[in-house]
Amino acid sequence: MSLDWITLLIVIELCFRTLGIVHAVQAVMATRSSQGTIAWVLSLLIFPYIGVPAYWIFGRNKFHGYREVIRSITKHYEQKTYEHRHTLVDYETSLPGSLHGFQQAHRQLTNMVFTHGNHCELLIDGEATFKAIFRALKQAQHYVFVQFFIIRDDHIGRALKSALIACEQRGVQVHLLYDDIGSHGLSNRYLHDLQQHGVDVHAFKTTRGRGNRFQINFRNHRKIVLIDGQTAFIGGINVGDEYLGHSKRFGPWRDTFVQLQGPCVKQLSIIFNRDWGWSTGKHLASDWDITAYQQDVHIGIMATGPADEMPTAQLLMTNLINTAQKRLWIASPYFVPNEAILSALILASIRGVDVKIILPAMTDHFFVYWCAYAFYDDLKDTRIEIYRYQPGFMHQKVILVDDQLAAVGTLNFDNRSLHLNFEMMALIASKPQVAQVADMLTQDLTQCRRESLAAYTHMSLWRRIIVRLSKLLEPVL
Repeated sequence: MSLDWITLLIVIELCFRTLGIVHAVQAVMATRSSQGTIAWVLSLLIFPYIGVPAYWIFGRNKFHGYREVIRSITKHYEQKTYEHRHTLVDYETSLPGSLHGFQQAHRQLTNMVFTHGNHCELLIDGEATFKAIFRALKQAQHYVFVQFFIIRDDHIGRALKSALIACEQRGVQVHLLYDDIGSHGLSNRYLHDLQQHGVDVHAFKTTRGRGNRFQINFRNHRKIVLIDGQTAFIGGINVGDEYLGHSKRFGPWRDTFVQLQGPCVKQLSIIFNRDWGWSTGKHLASDWDITAYQQDVHIGIMATGPADEMPTAQLLMTNLINTAQKRLWIASPYFVPNEAILSALILASIRGVDVKIILPAMTDHFFVYWCAYAFYDDLKDTRIEIYRYQPGFMHQKVILVDDQLAAVGTLNFDNRSLHLNFEMMALIASKPQVAQVADMLTQDLTQCRRESLAAYTHMSLWRRIIVRLSKLLEPVL
């Protein structure tokens, strides 16, 4: 080997060793848990060729620059933004005493308020959801905001494209935002067709900014369709044929969306504008005329993400679990709770709360599916009940607390949703609508098989090895 090659190898070795030491110090100062810190330090110092690139991608839990960009953009609209927020004051509502603490924490952490005078309609599964969305798009008069984590160039994806182009052709301004990682398979032709017809379409750009260049670990998982500032849709469904149950692999797809109208829609406009501002550097004008509805549903909007100053999603979810007095039902496709969430669930069960967790019987993510079994051992001596949905894949993200509050949106019970993704939930705090969610989940439970919490103990050795290996990936699942 020539001297030049030896010199090059020595330089590369020194660079990786130096970077390993620098990032190990960063991990000590910034990593949330002691276990995570130890894992990063060991991998960075012992295996820097693997540890350094992995740290660039997975090592951070804060999304840099988002808040600063949003502040810079909204500074130009400071007076108007203040006026818009002030219009919601007349519609702010107080929740019952048992939810008062949660409401206070929600306002402090999200800078959002619960409002009355809203209308809420539960949309069960993809067919009902897209039927309602397409109907609303046909009625749009001024502008449409659309945001999805995944958009596919398949039958329903092309139907959405046609609907958005039709809006533009009759003079309705359309702004479409998609996650560039979640929609990595979206064809350039699809995007070009939209742009050619006037649709203002952009990727969220999770890798934008020097500090985020390699951080593909962050995702914008939000799904929202907003029409003329008056009607909005949010929930768990993405744009793909499988979400309508047209996948041979997954079969019937169980999911939930909600259609919202009233003051709460204005808060969704703020959330969309934040993400749009990050992606484009621009602020979109929106309608702030508020119509109060006779249905008078009390709704709060919860937006969380890795740019938050505090771990908003984890704090609010822990608080919500602690609020439950009689019933806590959770439907989530992924169950990878961290220690705080797991402890809160166990404590709720000890308090006598009826804790039911509905999970899918099949998997769309191998390691996430098997990791859930790692927590069965912690739960086997509790009264917590776990159910597996049988007819097909269950993807809904729904939480039911007593008969007081229901949450529908995009947040899963895993580390990714709690710390790494931009998420959103509609918090419904009116008893008739909460009862509808309870009826929906009761129907789901009739199509579930109850799991034995001793299932992990009775697994074969190789399956238990898969479970434990999957749990090692918990921080990025």
